[in-house]
Amino acid sequence: MTRSFSSKDPAVISGLFQPEFVFKGCKGTYSKNKIVRLLVLLPAETNFSITVNSVQDLGDTVKYIVSASGSPHVAEFILSKNDQQLVSGHIPTCQKSHFLALRDDGHIGRSFSAQDNTRVSFQQSDAEVVVMSFLKKLVAGLEESKHNSSAIGQLFDDNFIFKGCRGTYNKAETLAKINQVPEEANFNFALKSANWNKNGQIEYTVTISGALLNDFDAQFVYCPYRQVLKSGSIPSCPAKRVFANPCLDDLGLFC
Repeated sequence: MTRSFSSKDPAVISGLFQPEFVFKGCKGTYSKNKIVRLLVLLPAETNFSITVNSVQDLGDTVKYIVSASGSPHVAEFILSKNDQQLVSGHIPTCQKSHFLALRDDGHIGRSFSAQDNTRVSFQQSDAEVVVMSFLKKLVAGLEESKHNSSAIGQLFDDNFIFKGCRGTYNKAETLAKINQVPEEANFNFALKSANWNKNGQIEYTVTISGALLNDFDAQFVYCPYRQVLKSGSIPSCPAKRVFANPCLDDLGLFC
């Protein structure tokens, strides 16, 4: 199973499950197609391992309980002996509180690099897993944009719109302003929430810090299938902000 998950090949992963497979998790019930999609979207660098805790022969099927790295839960699965595919799965006991972190400080920032000692725990909804993966790409794109201004463009939809505090900006205008951000600004992003909308996209909110003395929130819509941002906005624009040095107010995006 672990090798199949690591392959990121939908056909290979799909072969692990019967067509009618259903997994009952702590956040909802998932069909085979959704489980396969989530496993394909897991970050490649996630160290995913499975430990079998117990096995019970049920005749035509086998029930086994496993624990997975990065999760406090155990999961119970039913495996068919005939086709060696999973019939169903569920989490027998769900905790009320969950934990999500990318770094020990709970943030990902512009200065974050692949060489950092990262700790990744994905125990909240699948939307948060997908967004955290994208934010790592965004941080890498911001870092690369210091040397290649077009590097980050592929992360934005061609029709991307950002509604800032002093105007509305299309993709080209947004990228132009991002390229004006001084390297020493070193702003960070902390994921606050992420939820699927009715269009199959993810609406998420991040707290941005480091650019201003006061942290502030920004909202985005992300398309996980094309892996691009569709839109962004600042939900609340105060009359005046207190700025750090250097000041980003001249950009007009956040202030």
